[in-house]
Amino acid sequence: MSTDPAASPPAAKAMTSEQIEALDAIAGRLVTLRSKRSGLGLAVCAVARGDGASLTAAGLATAIAALGYSTVLVDADLEEPGLPSFISSDPTALGLADLLADERVSVADVMQPIVGLPPLSVVHAGAGGKGSADLVSTAGFSAFVADCMLNFEFTIIDTPPANRTTHAIEIVSAVGAAIVVARRDLSYMDDVATLARSISGANATVLGAILIES
Repeated sequence: MSTDPAASPPAAKAMTSEQIEALDAIAGRLVTLRSKRSGLGLAVCAVARGDGASLTAAGLATAIAALGYSTVLVDADLEEPGLPSFISSDPTALGLADLLADERVSVADVMQPIVGLPPLSVVHAGAGGKGSADLVSTAGFSAFVADCMLNFEFTIIDTPPANRTTHAIEIVSAVGAAIVVARRDLSYMDDVATLARSISGANATVLGAILIES
């Protein structure tokens, strides 16, 4: 892992007390599950772009790291990454797409430690863009997830919207657990229920849900 922090703390974003309580409850459940195994992975999923998956992933990873657990936050939405809106990064730094597309890039090369939260590191999407989404379908992505779960206590992955691609479900399958995010007055509950069933169909566990206010 790089010893030169390249990212600053997550940007403060307004969340209601109910949303914060829901995140804390999920963080507590993850800590309990973590006590029963080594590293634990979680995909943060939403039906559509703008539902709040990236905000939730950043908030949850920060909450867990603040408890003192080593955590890595991964932006796996390679075509339209959402984490830069909530966690600043070095625009010249390598990211997940670079790791998966170039065998010369190592996991250590793409880790960006967060200043002020030593247990938290971020892997941004990197030089992805159009056509890069399929990289999460490769054996290299599965190997990356396994490496993260071996070396971090928690691996939190922000996924692409499920209404645009099946890659979110592939990511869920790789990590084994997920939470579903919906936004009031934007998300259709039937679509959210369909997403939850798809996650279960991928032999993964839905650990909870977050409702983001509009």
